[in-house]
Amino acid sequence: MGKIKKIFYSFSLKERKLFWASLLVVTVTLAALGFIYADKITKALPARGGDYTEGMVGQPAFINPVLAVSEIDRSLVRLIFSRVEDLMPKMELSEDGKTLKARLESEVFWSDGERLTSDDIVFTVQKIKDEEARSPLFEDWRGISVRRISELEVEFELAGTGSFFGDRVKNLYILPRHIFKDVPATNWRISDFNLKPVGSGPFHFADFSKKSNGFITEYKLEVNPDYYKEKPLIEKFNFAFFPTTEDLITGFNDGGVDGVGGLTINEITGIRRPFEKLAFKLPNYYAVFMNQSRNSLLKEIGFRKVLAATAPRETIVQVALGNLGSPEWGPIPLETSLGDATIKDGYIFTTSAGEILDGLGWRLDETQTGFRKKMIGKVETNLELTLTVPDIDFLKSAAEELKKEWEKLGMKINIVSVAQDEIKEVIKNRDYELVLYGNVLNERLDLNSFWHTSQRFSPGLNLSMYSSKEVDRIIGRISETGDITKSKEDFKTLQKLITEDFPAVFLFSLDYVYVTNKDLKGVELNLISEPADRFDSVANWHLKTVRVLK
Repeated sequence: MGKIKKIFYSFSLKERKLFWASLLVVTVTLAALGFIYADKITKALPARGGDYTEGMVGQPAFINPVLAVSEIDRSLVRLIFSRVEDLMPKMELSEDGKTLKARLESEVFWSDGERLTSDDIVFTVQKIKDEEARSPLFEDWRGISVRRISELEVEFELAGTGSFFGDRVKNLYILPRHIFKDVPATNWRISDFNLKPVGSGPFHFADFSKKSNGFITEYKLEVNPDYYKEKPLIEKFNFAFFPTTEDLITGFNDGGVDGVGGLTINEITGIRRPFEKLAFKLPNYYAVFMNQSRNSLLKEIGFRKVLAATAPRETIVQVALGNLGSPEWGPIPLETSLGDATIKDGYIFTTSAGEILDGLGWRLDETQTGFRKKMIGKVETNLELTLTVPDIDFLKSAAEELKKEWEKLGMKINIVSVAQDEIKEVIKNRDYELVLYGNVLNERLDLNSFWHTSQRFSPGLNLSMYSSKEVDRIIGRISETGDITKSKEDFKTLQKLITEDFPAVFLFSLDYVYVTNKDLKGVELNLISEPADRFDSVANWHLKTVRVLK
């Protein structure tokens, strides 16, 4: 060592600096090689631990599977409660499709330590069917009953046919009988258990905070230690609630929120913190619905086809949605299992749109207005339409792109923007010529509410006031069959019939966009039926990793 020191001190100042620089380079190089080697012989695996906070606008009210309606309530139900499909993975359906036997496969406990039994399942169904409970599931469970076979077994029975019996049963979330049995149904909506629930799901209720005015600001969940399936990797899952979207985005930018769902492209531009966009596909579509009773021009199928075929779908998806969606051409989104891409063939012209309009008598007035006109009787009529659109940025942007394209053809398009709290009244009264609006399909892809003749008037959602005996017949047959798989051909025919009539200009489906910090991994971006389904893979979500030998 002494000899090394003598050699080192014999160096000039310049030589010493060079020595230290060389040593640093060697050290860094060796360290880098070590990291590279370690990376080659090891792999990163999800690790348990960490807290995660999701932000939402609004606040919870009914964290109760029988009462939940809002996105917040339904999201929390997914994390705190269990559904029949998870509790009873093996089900036996009778040959006639009218009875379904199910059995609890394992020991399942409520978060307060009580055992979950078939009595809880029977109780849940009874309360859904109790009119005094005012459950939003009441209509879905008409004609379905359940009886206890044993402590672990139940039998569901369908009176009548179809109605997607199995799907309704599988997706039923279960309430604890011992908690609610002594609460009168009329008092359910004011029960403390709606905010302090006892569940059997992957997480259990821990605590919540609220302001002096009662607004709940924070809701805390922890991993359920007695969960019967694989426990989530994130140990604490919290929710932060905000009165407005602007406040929510500020919370994300400040670092108090780790994830936010359902933002539009315009809202995302307000984010200043590094983030990752995760896009879930949803069974929804937005369309321009044509009310033929308000404008006789729309009664001409050739004219409706011109509107439908010339809509700039790809441009709208790019400009208005920021590519957070997909073009659509029919009443069932293409991303779903039954979406039919061949319906696009019905939009192909054998001649130009302008020639079709000429053939319908709409002549371009190039010298004066630049729009088309036509003599109807003795009255010169302008080719003019009014497009009603909710006061939502991406929808207004989509409307402007439609206006640009249609006015190139000589149509005059007047856009009327309606406040979000007023649009429901406009829809209810069918007070529009054209309206840009969205439909959300359920997991059964049920088209009855949107296209059956019986739904032309409020509370139905047949916004084009469309009527077809053949379409009605097929919709009824699908409902009676009650099985999507067995109804594939009927769904294909249904899409073809509707699109060939051009009752609406189908435009796009909108993704459910989930914005998160870059630490979150394990999210499965599958097709989901509703926003709450984003938690289907929550057990695999993780913030931490550990390296192990390959």
